[in-house]
Amino acid sequence: MDDGVYPAKEVVVRPYAIDKTAVTNLEFEIFVKEKKWTTGAEKNGWSYVLDSLLPTANPSYLVDPHDSHWVAVPGAYWRNPLGLNSTITNLMSHPVVHVNYKDAAAYCKWRGLRLPGDREYE
Repeated sequence: MDDGVYPAKEVVVRPYAIDKTAVTNLEFEIFVKEKKWTTGAEKNGWSYVLDSLLPTANPSYLVDPHDSHWVAVPGAYWRNPLGLNSTITNLMSHPVVHVNYKDAAAYCKWRGLRLPGDREYE
């Protein structure tokens, strides 16, 4: 991936370790309880949800002006991924969603890890 850099630029990346799987709801829940962490989506009171995941369309929801498939859903955050009437009860082994960079970085720090840099991620 070149992120629009032309011509493509070759870079050297030092060896690094990365988890084989995404952080699950169960793992994130343990972090939240131990650190008493509140995510950005919780503080905002909403988060974007892919419209095809929502059970019904709601014309009162705001739509991302840059990508109409993403809908701002009140009450959506990691514990209620589709909004107020949803739950992660049967999704504890699924990847956590609705976390921002600050949330992810805090989780990594708690685990003694770090997020990958741009070059490592690409």
